[in-house]
Amino acid sequence: MALWYCFPDSGPGLYSDLMAKLFRSPGFWVGMIVTIASLVYIWQTLQGEALSEFWANLGKGQYGWLLVGFAMQALSVIARSQRWQALLGLRGKLWTAFWAQGIGFLFTNILPLRLGEPARVLVMSERAKLPLVQVAVTAVIERALDVATTVLLLLFVLPFMDVPPIVAQSGLTLGVVVLIGLVALPIVVRFEKKIATLVAAAGQRVRWLPVGGLLKRWDEFVIGLQPLTRPAMAAQILLWSAISWTFSVMMFVCGLWVFQPEGTLIEATFMIVTLAFAITVPSSPGFFGVYQAAGQFALATAFGAKYDAATALACAMACWVGYYAATTTIGAIGVTQIGASFAELGRKILPR
Repeated sequence: MALWYCFPDSGPGLYSDLMAKLFRSPGFWVGMIVTIASLVYIWQTLQGEALSEFWANLGKGQYGWLLVGFAMQALSVIARSQRWQALLGLRGKLWTAFWAQGIGFLFTNILPLRLGEPARVLVMSERAKLPLVQVAVTAVIERALDVATTVLLLLFVLPFMDVPPIVAQSGLTLGVVVLIGLVALPIVVRFEKKIATLVAAAGQRVRWLPVGGLLKRWDEFVIGLQPLTRPAMAAQILLWSAISWTFSVMMFVCGLWVFQPEGTLIEATFMIVTLAFAITVPSSPGFFGVYQAAGQFALATAFGAKYDAATALACAMACWVGYYAATTTIGAIGVTQIGASFAELGRKILPR
């Protein structure tokens, strides 16, 4: 559906500008290829009786669990907002962070190339009156925490699964690398003055280097990292991160229960880990296609005794609906609550 049907202030001009710039973006075409490949994979798994079984599953689903899943996803967004508020040191600004998060999800759900990330950073910077670089740094930290959590979840479920030793070893190696990266961030803050001195010295040697601007950006970058250097604040951030991911996993459990009443926490956790890695590549708006293919693959491959291709796809669809409906609703309300202009935000974040 055209953007101006969803948001009257967007107008056809935004839509045409968007499409013209996206067509020139390599990432857009990579995303199209990935999405088409995902849909082809799904179609191949539904050959023969599997397609009839899929439609039969849709007819007997326990859809009340979707409402519970919707609530779990909404609670996950609230917890993420608490984490972001803590990272930014914005006490009493929970709803600003919540609506900014929602707007980010909205842009990701209806536009390609994960444009929700710059959208939420821009909204938070403007509404909280904080430097853009500082807010962007906290968004990067959030992603690092999410990657670390994903790896920890993978290490948690691997002992309960029959996987080749090389897979377990790869997961452990990735976990070590991520943890080293997180430990390195506070060290950067500790030596901030020495790094600033090196930048200033480089400016004296290279006259064209914009030292003033670089030092200002560096200060904003360090400010964004400082919460991780305070033990109490770091503990709070990690706690909200854990709470957010707990609600996310429970949303996936609810998605499984729609079509598989015997779905377990292990299956939901492995599915969300697989999806977390799958959606890092460019894809269609809302990860449609990639989300379903990755979810189906995770369930049917690792737990084939319980999930055939049809049931696995139905469960993946249920999880996607819970995620998409909740985050899009929050984002659409957030646009009105914050008073943001969809058209203005769209033009600011469009790829150049």
